[in-house]
Amino acid sequence: MDSNNNKSKAFFQMAEEITKKGVLSEKFKELIAISLSVKAQCDDCITHHLPKLISLGATDEEINEAMWVAVMMGGGPSLAYLMKAQKVLKELRKN
Repeated sequence: MDSNNNKSKAFFQMAEEITKKGVLSEKFKELIAISLSVKAQCDDCITHHLPKLISLGATDEEINEAMWVAVMMGGGPSLAYLMKAQKVLKELRKN
């Protein structure tokens, strides 16, 4: 169990390092991440990245445009996840 915990911790440290501002802004990297989350059909990823995008000042238009890129690449299944993500985004904006 400890080995799994260490691996998880290492993964999250890597992700934190990768998403820091570099040549690409944090917001741009998170827009890529939300697009990939929709393409990967990952509910947990969507609920992780949307709040981060909101905190980084991403507009709904920016987020939706990034997610539509996923639909372009992933077709109908990605469209289903875009629709789920839009519902989550709407709920987050209410709060």
